[in-house]
Amino acid sequence: VASLDNIQKNSLKNFNDDAPKILFSSEPTVLIQIDGSPQYRKLDEQFEQLINTSAIIIKEKLTNIIFLKGDSNWYQFKDGLEGKWSSNFYQSNQFKQVSKQFIQTEESSNRSNVKDPNKIIVSYHPTELIITDGEASFKPINGTQLIYIENTNSNVFLDITTQDYYLLISGRWFSSNDL
Repeated sequence: VASLDNIQKNSLKNFNDDAPKILFSSEPTVLIQIDGSPQYRKLDEQFEQLINTSAIIIKEKLTNIIFLKGDSNWYQFKDGLEGKWSSNFYQSNQFKQVSKQFIQTEESSNRSNVKDPNKIIVSYHPTELIITDGEASFKPINGTQLIYIENTNSNVFLDITTQDYYLLISGRWFSSNDL
């Protein structure tokens, strides 16, 4: 007869409870999550699709230029996903054709366009992005020793007695002594 303790120990053995990398930005920013090393699938003879992300990303094989679909624009990365990007670039007829065909496919409907940002961050590991509207603005919580960042949609608190920050992400609390 299996005991509840043994079942719980075995089920938690492969559970990873490490904190994700946490990034802060005070300007419109989008986080592109890629699950491990980039993996591509052929779309046609000239273009490939990045398949291990929810973002719509296409790579031109010959030049290694990468294209990211935004809400109203395509963004171009000339030096890989970590490089500089631009939304102002010449779109070849081949790119226009393959991107239009890809956007119309059912698979792309399961993917998301990114909001048109000022900044794009790419991560290959679990990462959370906290965005504030300008510099962080703290407001006290009456009757406590806590203050919170009021100009974000995230839950970020500072205990003013210990100077520890607390952040709620996906139902889990994380703490740190700095942002």
